Amino acid sequence: MTPELQAAPGTITKPDIVPYVISYTGEHDHPTKLVATKRGLRFVGEAPGDRDSRGVLWIRQDQKPGDGRPDFGGINSARQRRCMSQFLCQVCAGPPSVTTDGMLFLLLDKPEPGWNDWPERMGTTHPPLCARCAAQAVRMCGALRHGFTAVRVRRPSIAGVDGKVYGPGAEFVQRVVQYDELDVLRWTVAEQLVAILIECTVITDLEDDLHSASLLAAPTRD
Repeated sequence: MTPELQAAPGTITKPDIVPYVISYTGEHDHPTKLVATKRGLRFVGEAPGDRDSRGVLWIRQDQKPGDGRPDFGGINSARQRRCMSQFLCQVCAGPPSVTTDGMLFLLLDKPEPGWNDWPERMGTTHPPLCARCAAQAVRMCGALRHGFTAVRVRRPSIAGVDGKVYGPGAEFVQRVVQYDELDVLRWTVAEQLVAILIECTVITDLEDDLHSASLLAAPTRD
């Protein structure tokens, strides 16, 4: 079984930092009217910023970090997209922790039965973390209290989006759509970027790993 790290009992406290990708109660989705065309969905009054470089339509949301209370259960689409597309730390939006084993990710997903090399080629909407923010997250993040898996990834790659895929009427399904699913993408309103994890190394001792990473990152003296 894949080793899973557990947050130490009694160490979960009220967060004193707010991850960059988290949404605030003052940030709202913009009301938009969707129109079906021969090419797929479009917004009424669509602007250039509504689509990414691949032509995928994205949800409209306020960008007002700090407006209201942090919604720790919500993600701001644009900030998640920025962190994932550039592989920035999801908490501070700085460079992530990288060692010879790769970039650091913390996964809430559980190993799936029969998936012997899990999490190899798994998709995730959670951007990587830097060493400092990873250590803080383990102490403070309520979502991690039920366990998580730390993994380093040598070749993370953007593979698609998570969003709403609309049918003939107003109904939709929430799902991950890969970039090669062109016939599905044109009926999709994206909400988060999805990265696929390639060349993974599961970390059995995160504290030791972060210590080693900090030594590698420390400046050397002549």
